Amino acid sequence: MQINSDLPTSLLKANWINQGGLGGWEFLSGIPEEKDFLNNLDLEDEKKIITIVKERLRFLTTQKSSVSVGADSRDILPASSLQVGMKRSLAVCRISRFFPLKDFQNFIEDIEKEILKRNDDNNFNQPEKIKEIFLIPDHIFNTIFLTDEVPKNLPLKGVDYLEKLKNISESQLSVLNPIPIGTGFLVGVAHLITNNHVIRNKKIASQCVAQFNYIEDTLGYTQQTIDYELDPEILFVNEPSLDYTLVQLKSSMFTRQAGYYFDWIQLIENDLNIFPGLTESIRNNLNGQEDKKLLSNLNKEINTGDNIFIVHHPKGKQKKIDISNNKVIENGLYKNFLRYRVDSDYGSSGGLVVNSKWEAVALHHAAVPKDDSDDNQEHKVEIVAQQGIRICKIVEDLKKKSFHYRKLRNFIEDFVITSEQLNNPPLAFAIELDGFNDYALLKNFVDCQFITQPQVSNGFSIEAFICAYSNEIESTIFSKFYQNFSNDCIATLGYDALRVYINKEGKIVFSRKMYTLPTLPLEIPQEETKQKEFIFNLQSILKILIYSVVVNGIYDDETKRALQEFVKNLQDNIEFDPTKDISEIDPQILNYLNSQITFLGLYDLNYEALEELSYEKKELKIPVSENPSQGQIVKGLQKLLNNLGYYNCQPNGVYNKETCNAVKKFQKTFGLKQDGVCGPLTQKMITLIQSYEYETEEIINFGGFNQITITCRKEDEELKIDIQINGNSSNLQLCQKSTNQNLQELQQKIRNAERNVDITQGSPVIIGAYSNKNLAIPDFPYKGNLWSFFRGAIAKVCLKNQENVVISHWQFEEGKGNKLNNLISTKNHNQILEIYGEPKWLRQSNFPAPLLPSALKFDDKNNYVDCGNNESLNVTDAITVEAWFKHKFGNCLIVERVDSEKNGYSLSWYNGKICVVLQQDRGSIEKTVVYTKENAPQDEVWHHVAFSWDNKCHEISIYIDGRIQDCVVEGRCKTILFAGKGKSIGLFTGPLPQVTESLKIGCKEGKEIYYSVAIADVRLWKVARNQDDIKANMSRRLAGKEEDLAGYWRLDDDKNVLNLVNGKPGKIIGEATCFPSPSITLPKQQK
Repeated sequence: MQINSDLPTSLLKANWINQGGLGGWEFLSGIPEEKDFLNNLDLEDEKKIITIVKERLRFLTTQKSSVSVGADSRDILPASSLQVGMKRSLAVCRISRFFPLKDFQNFIEDIEKEILKRNDDNNFNQPEKIKEIFLIPDHIFNTIFLTDEVPKNLPLKGVDYLEKLKNISESQLSVLNPIPIGTGFLVGVAHLITNNHVIRNKKIASQCVAQFNYIEDTLGYTQQTIDYELDPEILFVNEPSLDYTLVQLKSSMFTRQAGYYFDWIQLIENDLNIFPGLTESIRNNLNGQEDKKLLSNLNKEINTGDNIFIVHHPKGKQKKIDISNNKVIENGLYKNFLRYRVDSDYGSSGGLVVNSKWEAVALHHAAVPKDDSDDNQEHKVEIVAQQGIRICKIVEDLKKKSFHYRKLRNFIEDFVITSEQLNNPPLAFAIELDGFNDYALLKNFVDCQFITQPQVSNGFSIEAFICAYSNEIESTIFSKFYQNFSNDCIATLGYDALRVYINKEGKIVFSRKMYTLPTLPLEIPQEETKQKEFIFNLQSILKILIYSVVVNGIYDDETKRALQEFVKNLQDNIEFDPTKDISEIDPQILNYLNSQITFLGLYDLNYEALEELSYEKKELKIPVSENPSQGQIVKGLQKLLNNLGYYNCQPNGVYNKETCNAVKKFQKTFGLKQDGVCGPLTQKMITLIQSYEYETEEIINFGGFNQITITCRKEDEELKIDIQINGNSSNLQLCQKSTNQNLQELQQKIRNAERNVDITQGSPVIIGAYSNKNLAIPDFPYKGNLWSFFRGAIAKVCLKNQENVVISHWQFEEGKGNKLNNLISTKNHNQILEIYGEPKWLRQSNFPAPLLPSALKFDDKNNYVDCGNNESLNVTDAITVEAWFKHKFGNCLIVERVDSEKNGYSLSWYNGKICVVLQQDRGSIEKTVVYTKENAPQDEVWHHVAFSWDNKCHEISIYIDGRIQDCVVEGRCKTILFAGKGKSIGLFTGPLPQVTESLKIGCKEGKEIYYSVAIADVRLWKVARNQDDIKANMSRRLAGKEEDLAGYWRLDDDKNVLNLVNGKPGKIIGEATCFPSPSITLPKQQK
């Protein structure tokens, strides 16, 4: 079948929907009508197309001088293009299926049903058509279909052919097997991609083989194929809506993986690598005068879409490469699909569609018919184009699926270039927590004693920039656990746990829950860590009961004296020997201690009906004292009852009759036993009315980064809580709202009456996990204390006070190690965040990094950054310049500081090389030009470039991605023998000249017309750094305070280009813009 722009070809209607050979029938019968890939498709966003057009106009202008007048430069390719094409075509294979007899019979039945449904059997009423579609050899065909009673050339009824084929014998089928069903190609060392309608499920995959090297040589002989079975149990991913399947290939100890023989096609998530041709609408939206001028000069060259090629197995036959005049059609760029004119046929489904650079742009899957609603009696349809699924959309979908599929994640990391790699430099950005053991903890024990009075405030806010991978479990972002206070006393009989987490529905939840004070186990633990927790809680209870003790987790003399005094005050014959080990404390003492905080007001009365403590032994009893309960815990209870309207006296910390009566009123409100004792059930109700959770109505974007902000403030005597997701305030609803009207009213009253505790003070902060244990325990954490771990990536956490001033700010940009400093200096401590487990540091080039401004893009005639000429930028005896650099086309200066006579230094990209020029004039001009021997990588991803020079040795070195390069030198040099080869090293006699002109970043190089580059993280050092120094730190963000650092420009802000070393701002000349354009704005770090 020939498809070209001049003569659309007709095709039988039963076959047009796709070109997968037998797979086509599976596609017809297996995909419901609502999943129509050919109708009601969304065109690509016009703004994106305009971006492609503008860049293409500039690129073609730079190429025009090397092309014959009137020719389309896209049609003229270098000779090496054929070599690249031949090499990459090796990765394309034919997919064939070994049909079991029953599956083959079912398959034929599906075809028969489709024919009846369409009332069309013309496709199968000719012997040659049957042989072509099913690739049946003549001798097998004659055995199946022809008998003595039927003349050889007389056609049978179409369905009869299928009926006879359905009744094929096992032995006859074995001759036909494997039957070609489509095309596929390697996208990893053992990973194959094809259409979903070719391989729908694991069962079919297990019956298929990938047949490589099915080609004809120059003499027309078919080569021996190399077959690989598919292994869907190792990896199988499919998506019917995008019509693709990714599956693993088998290998053995005797067979190397297929990619080692045939290489593979790299999937690149680049949505700008194909040009669809200009439409009138696009032309009208090119408003700039520069664009219109370029459009006028290049009108002929951009009328049509880009050239595309296809590598496939049409009709299941030998591999073909179609390199005729194939183009993307006008309006052929859709959000998920690409339409083009190309030669294809049965078996082409799953074919490789590439642009003129032999980059994969689509996975071929269908022919597109002319929209013709008239009844066509001949059941013919006119084909106007072919269609493929865009590779960038397949990669996008694979990334989403990989959050739940570790093997798929590994495949992407090993073999795919994602949009993150194209857009972002590989600088440290976030930390990935595994959801099981990883978390970060801020513990400052000087400030974290839970009994210490924290500061109160009128509000606080928590900000986090996070990416949650799944909603299988609740995931905690931030938590803090402390004793709650009201004014000058313990107010709530327990601990207040503040928590921000994501529930299983994907909603953000802000939670403040109360837990009753911990009781002591009557069997003292022997394990060292747990024994410290026991001592800590023992000391805490003693201090609550107003005994003089330091809460430090050590069973010291002060603790023993306080415990001895407590025992002395008991009206019971219990002995305590302070000289004995802690393990020998009488359990009755511990029971009495527990009762002092668990049964407030238990004195002078008979409470036989009270429930016993859950841990109490038979020989132990609940103590009944003649003395009333007292202390801060009682005072806090009185204040709480006062706020609720049950207690009208002045709080005094003594559990008197007034307190008892207030407790009875409270108990009556909630149907509790009115005994006046604040026991376990009453305390539980008290904690319940002080607990609440608010959840957002909106859900977060799983697999993408989300900016979360929780603000809790007191306004007009009312608690105000606001939760924002990506800058938008969400509608909040109260979780688990009680049906008890009294409880609802009291909860509201408590929420409005409470005073916020300053979350920046007191007990530890946990990022990525949750606990209701006392986190101020020395040597916390230990296994079992934490749960609800966060699974995903966290880029930053920021805490603010009621004035919205940042108090703590942790930006996860360290890139290595297990400690992270607070970016905000504090008077008391450095607030070092300690990282536990084995989390993975993520770079901005790792997905799922968001589209944040990380660089500046220079793509016009005179765009650059003027960094000024401050004296701190002067370097004389040694220099190192580093930058992250992404090149698309054109020559440019990366960093330059020279005077009007070009004295000074420069680092540039020139004709595919990284080039360094050092020059000075001391009566005579000394100039050394050094450039890389080999071309620098031109793959449109980010690369680190650097050069160094030292006046001691005079040597100039160039580095790419942390590796020193072989160079060519113009000027002074020396030659050394390295690995048996001569190696040239550029020399320059110092010192470097002191110039008064500004340091520039991103200048246009010489006579270059246009260029397109992006630059990030430029560093200027006063020393010559070696390969190890550069490689070790090139992916880490710097603080700007490093020794010997003279200049550091992150270039992630097109409004404020700041040198973080001296604080001096730079100035953007022209229209350099943020790259990539941000989808979410991450607040800048504060110094």
